[in-house]
Amino acid sequence: MPVDTLVNELIALGSLDEATVADLRRMQAEATAGTLDADDLTYIQALHARLTGQPPAEPAEIESDVRLDGLTIAEWRDRALAAEAEVGALRDQLAANSP
Repeated sequence: MPVDTLVNELIALGSLDEATVADLRRMQAEATAGTLDADDLTYIQALHARLTGQPPAEPAEIESDVRLDGLTIAEWRDRALAAEAEVGALRDQLAANSP
């Protein structure tokens, strides 16, 4: 479940104090910006599971929301594969042009 949804559901419960709501809003903004710390994500998911009685998200779902320097793991993988393909093409080109 996306962080935005988890936070909105927690706030809708109406049982959290103002400081906790402020922290959750801050974390929600960080998630939107792609800068949410993995520990904060774990905290949000655990709090949501405890207060709503719903099971926490599967680890694969957690990883899909995590971004490093603005990119997901899948996006980094795609960039690495494209770079490897380009390096291979350059090597082939150099090998074809060398005596």
